[in-house]
Amino acid sequence: MRIQLAAVLVVAGSPAWAQDRPAITPSRDVAVTYRVTTDGEAPSEIRTAWLAARSLMRMDLPDGQGWMILDKTSGRAFMVTEAQRRILDMPGNSLPIGVAPDASARFTREGRARVANTDCVNWRMEGQAQVARICLTGDGVMLRRESLEGQRAGRLEAITVLFAGIMQFDL
Repeated sequence: MRIQLAAVLVVAGSPAWAQDRPAITPSRDVAVTYRVTTDGEAPSEIRTAWLAARSLMRMDLPDGQGWMILDKTSGRAFMVTEAQRRILDMPGNSLPIGVAPDASARFTREGRARVANTDCVNWRMEGQAQVARICLTGDGVMLRRESLEGQRAGRLEAITVLFAGIMQFDL
C-alpha cells in the first residue's frame, strides 16, 4: 500500500484559481519530502525530486525499499529494489491507481491552504477508482493528498519543499 500511496505523488498540477482542472506535473524543479500515513501502519517518509523540463520524477521509497523513476512524457516507470538487485519495468497501464487521474476525473476547487510553509489550493478529485482531496501549488506541486473514497484510507503531506534551478538525481 505504501508504494501505491507513494505513487500518487505524480498527481501534481499547476492550477491557476480560474482553472476547472489543474495540470498534473510541476512546472519547475522541486524536491519534496512527504510524511505518509495509512491505516494500521506506522508513518513513514518519501523523498521526491522533479526535473520539470524533462517531466521526470525520482521517488525514494520509505524504509530503503528502493526507488522509482517516472517519465511522464512516455507514461513509463521503473522501480529499483537494490536489496533484491531487481528492476521492475512498469508500463503506464500497470501503474498503481493515483499515479495520474483518469481522463474523466472531475476536479472541484475547495479553497486555499498552507502546507510546509507553502501556499496551495485544495481540489476534490473524483475519478473512476478514486476520490481524493489534493492541495496543489501554483507551480503544480502536490503538497497534500487525502484518500476520501474508493481506496484504502491514507494521507500524504509535504514536510519540506525545496524549489531549485537544476535538480539532479542518479538513475
